[in-house]
Amino acid sequence: MRPQTVVDFHKCTLATAKVFLMKYIKEKVVRQVNVSKGNYSINESVLKEEITMFLKSTEYTALVSVIEDTKKNGFLNLTYIE
Repeated sequence: MRPQTVVDFHKCTLATAKVFLMKYIKEKVVRQVNVSKGNYSINESVLKEEITMFLKSTEYTALVSVIEDTKKNGFLNLTYIE
């Protein structure tokens, strides 16, 4: 993966997205994730809320901060903490 990678999770399950993030967050390569409503969401996007909470958990707060992209609906921006 390149350092400015955008990852599209909207067709993934929450479990798949978490496994992917666990692998690549520590390598600091994911910069933006698409968590818009996907195939596995019934009403609203499950991924946006769940991935945000996951990345704000104690395990990841020292590595990365996450904020919702104000210009691209359904995207989260990741900033790595040095």
